[in-house]
Amino acid sequence: FVFDGDGKRVKGTVNGVTTSYIGDYFEWSPSAENLVANPGFETTGNWTETTITGFASTWFFRSTWGTADQHSGAYGYAISNQMYGYLRSQEIAVSPGQYYDVNAYMRGLIDPEDSFGSVLVRAAFYTSGGAAVSNVDAATVSPGSLTTTWQKRGGVVQVPATAAKMYLQLFTYHNTGWVTFDAG
Repeated sequence: FVFDGDGKRVKGTVNGVTTSYIGDYFEWSPSAENLVANPGFETTGNWTETTITGFASTWFFRSTWGTADQHSGAYGYAISNQMYGYLRSQEIAVSPGQYYDVNAYMRGLIDPEDSFGSVLVRAAFYTSGGAAVSNVDAATVSPGSLTTTWQKRGGVVQVPATAAKMYLQLFTYHNTGWVTFDAG
């Protein structure tokens, strides 16, 4: 068990299941099930590349070597150059009020002098009819803190009351350099 400075239990692992304790009334145990189809980019077709209008030099690269060299499996997915774009997962059915662990592995080199954006692991929530509800950033990584060593970044997000589906977005904006994403 892990305790905070006030002696309250904040995390515990029993029979291989880790539970996080938030406040006095909430317990959260992440599921081992990955809800994202093809989280490691091993096949094509489950992720959509999106470039923001006006940033035609944003480049996507799914590969087994170079900047897209993988963390696990055979493939990684890189976004490079003057970047403003994201990879979007397929639709994920979610339940209002529930908590989900949203994360990705990332690494890269971003020039902090020529960049003023961030790299995000984002949950984008929508109604069953497809109307946007909200975005929740599970991780925000500044250009100066990203390294070429794989780092798992993310966090726990709660589904808004009106949301029925979620898309995972691996997002980089207003950055010069490259960032690669992969699953664990």
